Amino acid sequence: MTRNLVRTAKTFVNRVAVALAAGLLVSACATLPGFKHEPETVYLLEWQDDFTPATATNTEPCGSLLIISPLGAPGYATTRMAYVEQDHRVDYFVTHRWADTPARMLGPLMTRALGESGLFEAVVESPAPLQAQLRLESEVLKLRQVFLTRTSEIELNLRVNLYDLTQGRLLVGRVLNVVTPAESRNPYGGVNASHRAVERLFQQLADTLSAVLTENPAACGAESRPVPELTRNTR
Repeated sequence: MTRNLVRTAKTFVNRVAVALAAGLLVSACATLPGFKHEPETVYLLEWQDDFTPATATNTEPCGSLLIISPLGAPGYATTRMAYVEQDHRVDYFVTHRWADTPARMLGPLMTRALGESGLFEAVVESPAPLQAQLRLESEVLKLRQVFLTRTSEIELNLRVNLYDLTQGRLLVGRVLNVVTPAESRNPYGGVNASHRAVERLFQQLADTLSAVLTENPAACGAESRPVPELTRNTR
């Protein structure tokens, strides 16, 4: 019993000594000439104020659209900024991150973009007590800066599903893919390229929905009804 107590005390003392030594080492390094501690940089996912997606539709606006908050796929449901230097592997910048997860930042942007597209009479983001005719679900599959060549580029992939709530059917399910070159091989170059990628992504989305609604006029002409209780799988 006494031996066990002595052994435990020695282990505790050794751990404290290691922790103190590590702390002193960090403090010493911070005072060395040339040592630089980089502060964390936080970025927003956005676009310029005058962006309005153009659509190729001449029809009257559809009814109301309810946008469910986007999900994030594994590896991208995080504020950490992802990059790729090798196939089948994802890494993250240490001192650069997003202000929120890409999925949560894309939700309000998507609501704004589709609200300005002229495709719908009303566009709202869930939760909302709205008698909607259509529901849009989405998932961010990728948002990453790729360094597989001498330059870099941003890959942004979004899965979208549009449902007709009045008839209880899926109108379209599609994966939208955008690749945008970055002007520089660093995180800030990736952020600027991400902004351009978001613009192109929402242009694709608006065009996709426009084509689907043109092919399915009944989805816009039916009477609206209260939105049923929404159930979604969560990761």
